[in-house]
Amino acid sequence: MAILTQPRLYFHAEDLPELRDRFERDDALRQARDNLLVRAEEALKTELLPETAAMEGSAQHGNYQRAGGVARGVIEPCSFAYAVTENRRFADRAVEAMRHFSTYDSWTGRMFQTWDPPWHSALETATFTQTFAAGIDWLGDALSDADRRTACEALARLGVAPLVGDWIGPEGRVHALDSMGHNWWMVCVAAAGVGALCLLGEDDRAEGWVKRIVEGIPEFFRYPGNVLQNKMRTFDPDGGFYESLGYTNYTLVHYAYLMAALRHMFPEGLHNHRFDQLAPELDRMDEFMLHFLYPCGQAARRFLSVDFGDQNRASGFSGDVTLFLAKTTGNGRYRWVFDRCSDGVSGPYQMLFYDPDVHPQPPDNLPTSRALCGIGWAALRDAWDDDATLLAVKCGDTWNHAHADAGSFVVWAGGEPLLIDSGSCSYGRREYRAYYTESQAHNVVRFNGEGPASEDQYRGSKFPGKLYAFSDDADARYVLADATGPFAVHYRRFLRHFLWLDGAIVMVDDLLAHQAGRFEWLFHGEKTPAFEDQTLRIQGDAASLEMSVLFPTDLKAVEREGYTPRDPDRVLNYLALQQQSEAIDTKFLGIIRAGRPLPDMRISSRQGSEWIGARLVAPAWQWDLYCNLRADGRRMHRNSNLEMAGWETDAFLLGLREGDRRRTLLIGGSYLRDAEATVCFDCLSQCNALVTYGADGKDAAEIRVQAPPGSRVRVRSDRGPLSATANGQAVAPEAIAQDKGYQVIPVAV
Repeated sequence: MAILTQPRLYFHAEDLPELRDRFERDDALRQARDNLLVRAEEALKTELLPETAAMEGSAQHGNYQRAGGVARGVIEPCSFAYAVTENRRFADRAVEAMRHFSTYDSWTGRMFQTWDPPWHSALETATFTQTFAAGIDWLGDALSDADRRTACEALARLGVAPLVGDWIGPEGRVHALDSMGHNWWMVCVAAAGVGALCLLGEDDRAEGWVKRIVEGIPEFFRYPGNVLQNKMRTFDPDGGFYESLGYTNYTLVHYAYLMAALRHMFPEGLHNHRFDQLAPELDRMDEFMLHFLYPCGQAARRFLSVDFGDQNRASGFSGDVTLFLAKTTGNGRYRWVFDRCSDGVSGPYQMLFYDPDVHPQPPDNLPTSRALCGIGWAALRDAWDDDATLLAVKCGDTWNHAHADAGSFVVWAGGEPLLIDSGSCSYGRREYRAYYTESQAHNVVRFNGEGPASEDQYRGSKFPGKLYAFSDDADARYVLADATGPFAVHYRRFLRHFLWLDGAIVMVDDLLAHQAGRFEWLFHGEKTPAFEDQTLRIQGDAASLEMSVLFPTDLKAVEREGYTPRDPDRVLNYLALQQQSEAIDTKFLGIIRAGRPLPDMRISSRQGSEWIGARLVAPAWQWDLYCNLRADGRRMHRNSNLEMAGWETDAFLLGLREGDRRRTLLIGGSYLRDAEATVCFDCLSQCNALVTYGADGKDAAEIRVQAPPGSRVRVRSDRGPLSATANGQAVAPEAIAQDKGYQVIPVAV
């Protein structure tokens, strides 16, 4: 391993003239440099926290996180300002701060050391370690030999050695990916990696530390979960991270600091690992980032983040992460998020990661909907424009930063959160575990006033919620949330169907309890919802939401006390709709409109023998929706065949659209016959399908189907379809057979 002279982590001493020139020539970098110098000037006067103050505080971290923040707020801007300006005042202040924090006996909250087994490092240790590594490196020859020895000894003794020992070293390791396979592991290990890189040539252990960390990082991204410990897979195969957007950022920012240093120091790779590409699990991180961000037209809030779990909707991905990902991948979507979310380049890492050659790319060519079935998140929107309507659904695991919220959803429209998640608050507040993490803080269905066991959030839910059967189309989107697992103490069946039919969001709940009782639907609004004449209303500042509750009809609204997202000192009541008659099973059918103004349509209920439904009428179209009550698993060895208003099918949901485009939608159906007994759709297995007809209204123009591999789907049409998609894959036109007025579509194995 070649040992380089310092600076070396992110640039070399000989690079400084060119860097300084870049910071002068580029307007964004010049402004960032000027702001950095202002921060460095302020840091000259910052009071350094003594360890006695860091030891105070009753929480597990004590005040060591605050102390680490002070260290970072002084050392990083001052040492980088010295590299940029060669002003010794900044170097002297950074050296003074490193001398001060080197006298600490520990960089970890003392409570951790009382645990069994004791911990010797935590998140605050990572903050100190990253800060010292950057400070030592950026100061370069401004450090005297004595000060370098002092700083490096502290970095090794208080930072890298405890982190490696607890998190990844084989000799005394406390943690496994199974216990900490989320943000803590990456934050601590990546910071140790940067510290070890800084110590190459200074500490004989550093090379071994680097090797161990480089080999361990890929295992973090590949972690598959653990049945014995009720742990979920950390990363969705399609790029999501279950802990929330904020904790995704916290994880990736430390990964970015480490990867950038490794790429700079070892461009040819190290220990059979290359650093010119990201972990493959991050290949679609831009889509996760974008689909769960909400662009607002209001200048003060350019983006909101979907606040599932321990997330603050006002925060999301930092400039350090988005600029690093943009530079590393060349993907302009990251740059677009940076431009929309930030006030410009800020801080040393953004100045180093900023690449003016990566131009912003808006998400216009992305689908408007996305489901991440691995973590149980889905986002559906009607456009990528500012202030569009967004539906986000959560149906995954309950553990740690993931709350008891399986099946919960939010609707934002007109630039405002309307139907909301309660989010989170400070972890030290009683209300965090008593309210925010519990099911009553989310838009779920409780039974007899109860939800899942409170201990699930600590020990994990044995049976996680799941998302299934996602499809995306301009006129008809669909996602199925199965929340039965987390609610299994009450339900044998908790299925929540979301259909977005043109301008209306349709929610159909299929519920079966273990015994008769009262079902209770919870709804949280940015302002307390109202319920009158079977209509739930939430009025925002400019936009509004209305849900027409068509079934059940015996609902009573009860207002309950809740709390404002991020602020448990402010009461924000929510609404519980209680079904008055006791039942062992029930169906809920609600039609949501949201926006500024509300979409123009008339909504009415429909009902027949063993089916319920709705008619939605707008100026350009009409949807008729039917819910087959036989098709909920109640019939053994008999199919769920039913005639509904002249249509015969075994589907659970049937949607028929007339107007400017004729469409047929089947959810969980194997066939459809019209009033003349003509077969319109046929498949041996029950599947989901959307058939769009051409201008004549008779022949199929587009077919989308989700069916078991190897199936053959028959659709009534004299002409071949313009396009066909099976299980998300395009079907070649030559593979589609014509058979006596039908198009036969093969579903690939």
